Amino acid sequence: MTQGYQHVFQRQAAQKAQNQANSQGLGWDEHISHTSRGLRVDLSGKNLNDVNLAALVLHLESVLAKCPAHQLAIAHIASLDLSRNPLITDRGIGRHLAPFLCKWSLCKKLRLDCTGIGDGGIQALLDWVAAGYPEELHLSDLCGQVSEAVIFQFLHAIHQRGRYPYQRSDGSWSSLWLRLDNNGLNGCCPSSFVIFVIVDCLLFVL
Repeated sequence: MTQGYQHVFQRQAAQKAQNQANSQGLGWDEHISHTSRGLRVDLSGKNLNDVNLAALVLHLESVLAKCPAHQLAIAHIASLDLSRNPLITDRGIGRHLAPFLCKWSLCKKLRLDCTGIGDGGIQALLDWVAAGYPEELHLSDLCGQVSEAVIFQFLHAIHQRGRYPYQRSDGSWSSLWLRLDNNGLNGCCPSSFVIFVIVDCLLFVL
C-alpha cells in the first residue's frame, strides 16, 4: 500500500470511528475547553478504546486547524487527560496518538496513567518526549507490560537529546515531570543515572 493510499485509508477509518463515537454519545467538544494557554481536553475515565482514540485525534486536528491566524500562539494542547481508560493500548498510541503529538507538538501535559499501554506505547512516545515538548507526562499504574530495560532506554534517550531544561518565552526554565510509579520498576535505574538526570532538571518518580 502506497503512503498516499495508506493516509486515505487511515482518514476513512478515523472518520468511521468518529461516527461510531457520535452514536455512542461521545461528543468531544463537551470535554474540550479553550484557555489562554491552549486547549484542555479531559477524557479521564470515559471508557475510551483505540478506535475512539482515532476519532479523538481526527477531531482535535480539525479544531487546531481552524484556529485563527492571530491565535496561532495558542494553537496547541495545554493538557490532554486520557487517564483511567484501560482499553487504550500500545496500538492506539503508536498508530494514532504519537503521530498526532509529533505533528501538533505543543502538548504540555499528557496523562496516560491507568491505561492499557506498556512498553510499545512508551517507545512510541519517545520521539515526541525527547524533542522537549511536554512538561508533565503521567505513566503510572499502567496495565500493560512495562520492562525495566525499556524504561531505562527511554530515560537515557531523553537525557542524550539534551532538550531539558528549556527556557520558556517568559525567561523561566522548564523541566519534565515524569511519573512512572506503581509499574513494578524497583531498582531499574542505577543511582548514578538518577543523579545526573535530576541535575539536568529532568524529574521523575519511580
